[in-house]
Amino acid sequence: MTHNSQLEIISHFEGRLIELKMNFNEKNTYAVTGLTKILETLKSIQRNPNLRAVLLTSAHDKYFSNGLEPTMFLGAKREDVHHAVSLLMEASKAYYFFPFPTISLIQGHCMAAGAVFAIFSDYRFMIDKGARIGFSEALIALNFPSFPAKILAMLVGYQNARDLLYSGKLLKGEDAKAMKLVDFAYPSERIREEAMKFGKKLSDLPLASAIGLKKSLIDAQRNGIEELIDWDIEALVDTIMTADAQEGFLSILESRKPKFNS
Repeated sequence: MTHNSQLEIISHFEGRLIELKMNFNEKNTYAVTGLTKILETLKSIQRNPNLRAVLLTSAHDKYFSNGLEPTMFLGAKREDVHHAVSLLMEASKAYYFFPFPTISLIQGHCMAAGAVFAIFSDYRFMIDKGARIGFSEALIALNFPSFPAKILAMLVGYQNARDLLYSGKLLKGEDAKAMKLVDFAYPSERIREEAMKFGKKLSDLPLASAIGLKKSLIDAQRNGIEELIDWDIEALVDTIMTADAQEGFLSILESRKPKFNS
């Protein structure tokens, strides 16, 4: 076990299942330091010769992740926003294309960029009640990157993806499972036990199967991804710099509805 104030690395089943427990702040929002830690950790644990699967969890019951940290963008210079957005794209891409199976254990609210990391997992476990998952970008005047939009549409179908993004609707675990946004919905008292049992099955995979099957599933998505991400970065930076998006981030911090000008 490795202790870190932001990302705890916990070894299970003789290192065959690695748990990454997020502890960035009480809502697990992603700032530059947290995104850097995710990226560095993903690169590091790949060198574990016993690794077969990764379990992404949260140290906080109420939140898996509430998305990007608003204070990171309020009044920020464009170059700083560009750096943060580029890092987000790099970290999420590294997680999506991680060479071993991944599982998200969603025991609390899972929003925006947090939900992106969830859908970039191969499997998602979510509590059936008491938490919401969704993509709230439109509610704070942001756009949504085309790379995760593509993956979202693959999971839930184009029409459901369209409706989730335009509405910013947040789903309970049972509704998310019905839409195939998550794979499993369990009561909070059972969710970790069930996720660990599933993780144990993945950890028993032979090395060639763990790597080979993941490669077969995700390699088809590589074509054109870099071009999508380049566009995503510039488009998201442009949007974050607008007055409406700045108001959207401020409204989060002040716990109120935003007042847009456009």
